[in-house]
Amino acid sequence: MFRDLFKALMVLVVGTWVVGCHSGNQSSLVSTTNTTPKEASPHLNRPLPHLATLELWIGKATVKAEVARTPTELATGMMFRTNLPPGQGMLFVFPYPSKQEFWMKNTQVPLSLAYISPEGYILEIHRLKPMDETPVPSKGTNVQFALEVPQGWFEQNGIQPGMLISTPFGPLDQIDWRTLQPRQKDRP
Repeated sequence: MFRDLFKALMVLVVGTWVVGCHSGNQSSLVSTTNTTPKEASPHLNRPLPHLATLELWIGKATVKAEVARTPTELATGMMFRTNLPPGQGMLFVFPYPSKQEFWMKNTQVPLSLAYISPEGYILEIHRLKPMDETPVPSKGTNVQFALEVPQGWFEQNGIQPGMLISTPFGPLDQIDWRTLQPRQKDRP
C-alpha cells in the first residue's frame, strides 16, 4: 500500500514538473513544439531522434504518429525538423488533462494541430505558422493529447472536432503510454 501511495505521489510530482504552474487566468500549460518564453526550456537544440510510433485511426484516415511522452520530447516536438510526410505526425501525451498551448519556435514545417480529450475525441483544430512564436492555447482545460500533422491534412481527410481517434489497441484512454500497448486490466 505504501508503495502504491509513493508511486501516486511521484506521478503527481513529475506531472506537476512537466506541466508547470502559472498564475492569472491561465491554468497549467505545457507548450510543445516548443516551450513558451514563460517556461523553462527543457527542449533540445537539435531535432529529436525518431520516436516510437503508433498507428492512429480517425474516420477513414490513418496517421503514423511518433509519440512524445517525456518532458524533453514534449518540449522539443517538431523543432528543427525540415519535413513531415503526409500520413505522418506526432502525438503528444500529457500526464493529465489540462489547458495546453503550442507555438512554432524553431519549427520550419507548416503544421495543423488537434487538441484531444482523454477519451480521444478531437476538441479543436488549429493551423500553425512556421517559426511563429505566438502561443496557440486550447480553449478548454480537458486536453490530454495533441496531434500535429502536415498543415491541411485534417481538412484533406474530412477530419473535424468531435471525431474519435482510435488505435489498433482501442481508444486512446486504453493505452499504456509507457509501453504503447493495451492497458492491462486489474485482476480481482
